[in-house]
Amino acid sequence: MSIIIERIYPKSIWGVWHYRNGVLLRPPLWTPNVCTDEGITRLMDVMWSDGTQIAAANWHIILFNTDTTPTTATTYAVPVFTEEEGYTETTRPVWDEAGISLKTITNSASKASFTINASGSGHTIYGGALIGGAGDDVPTKGMSLTLLVSCMQQPNLVLRIQ
Repeated sequence: MSIIIERIYPKSIWGVWHYRNGVLLRPPLWTPNVCTDEGITRLMDVMWSDGTQIAAANWHIILFNTDTTPTTATTYAVPVFTEEEGYTETTRPVWDEAGISLKTITNSASKASFTINASGSGHTIYGGALIGGAGDDVPTKGMSLTLLVSCMQQPNLVLRIQ
């Protein structure tokens, strides 16, 4: 008897555009990030084990303001970072996917956008994360969710808010 082993290696790459007063401060910076064990396990559960899918409208991008490095073991229950809430949008931006093509899914047609407000002055943004969950509280800043899929933290992405 032979055993066939197939491996799927999900990866995620984030693009960051930094604007101030409508002016792009530098070219977009693309960086790979961590796909969490929690996210990969959920992907496999939904695909091959009848797990419950999270509705498309319940995926959100968040920023974090602590100098911590997420690992594959990072979970939403123990995220190792603090969500930044000092932006003018009233809710977390939706991760609005633009469909799947050639083993790739993107939100490039509708990028998440954050407008840092005065109360965020002096904060430093160290990274971001893709999170998902169920229920009416999902878009609410700082509310608990159920799943952390990917995180991005890298020293050259640090954005100091002044």
